[in-house]
Amino acid sequence: MRIVVKIGSNCIVPYDKPDFERVKKIVDSVISVMKKDNEVVIVSSGAIACGRYYLGWQRTSKIEEKQACAAVGQNILMDMYYRAFSQKHITPAQILLVESDFDDREHYINAKKTIDVLLKKKIVPIINENDTVSTSEIVFGDNDVLSALITDLVDAELLVILTNVEGLMDEKGNIIREVENVKDVIHFINKNKSSSGRGGMFTKLKAMEIVTFAGKTGIIAPFAADDVLNRILSKERIGTLFKPKKVQTVAKKRWLAFGTKCRGRVVIDEGAVKALYQNKSLLAGGVTSVEGAFPSLSVVEIVSKDGSVIGKGIVSFSSTDLNKIKGHKSSEFEKILGRKTPAEIIHKDNLFLR
Repeated sequence: MRIVVKIGSNCIVPYDKPDFERVKKIVDSVISVMKKDNEVVIVSSGAIACGRYYLGWQRTSKIEEKQACAAVGQNILMDMYYRAFSQKHITPAQILLVESDFDDREHYINAKKTIDVLLKKKIVPIINENDTVSTSEIVFGDNDVLSALITDLVDAELLVILTNVEGLMDEKGNIIREVENVKDVIHFINKNKSSSGRGGMFTKLKAMEIVTFAGKTGIIAPFAADDVLNRILSKERIGTLFKPKKVQTVAKKRWLAFGTKCRGRVVIDEGAVKALYQNKSLLAGGVTSVEGAFPSLSVVEIVSKDGSVIGKGIVSFSSTDLNKIKGHKSSEFEKILGRKTPAEIIHKDNLFLR
């Protein structure tokens, strides 16, 4: 089985101080499940918190100061993992990603290939957001969403998010052991962020929405539990289990749904909306307006005339060309643009509908 394990900042940098024994604890648990022919990918937060401790700085909301902390702290974080794994003669590998690595399909596939090679060679990938170059708008929520995207990227069967609570709790403080639909439990949580990191239960539920949509299982479990990974794999009821959706979507459309950022919007008429829901491609005749400036092969949001978001898709034309051909038949494209072009604005295979 291939597993992704996400470890939050609070788990390994408690009380704002890096704790090697905690890192060693989770590494020992990872190695234990690896010995049973499981493959493990780690997504670990903690770089900013480690750097802040080393530098002796106070908490800050300034992005450039957080990036400076990450630049210092990522080395400290990886050093702890390297020491813990090397004691058991296992090699870890560092991978730093930003949201644009998922937005670019070529980067996305390259990342998958790299991780596949590492796992084949029994090397443990340790993934973190590249906080040093990320902007204030480009964050994964303490790596919760990142871990979900990685789970789908590497086609893992299970995502385990380890945190400093027992699991998802209801309004009375009782642990919810099993969730069929994330939307049914979203009202139990607030959007407050965790103390050391940028996440909270809200971003963890967002992560669970992504993995279950992809047909995979998710679990939110307590980091403090002894031998937590082996207990989870042995089907012990620990934490909160999120059951996978039965109807699965193909990988490319899942990437469109959650791994991409829209560069613009295409507004379409009612007839085009109906056609899309009948599994047809988007044609220029149904396009009424174009918003934003974007090159061809960009991911755009598809919107109805009343403003409702229909979905997302990879557009075959730039915004400039699309403005020229909107409302026209495909047979007119060559005359308008002076070259041969695809017949579809967005092919149905490059389309995700909500």
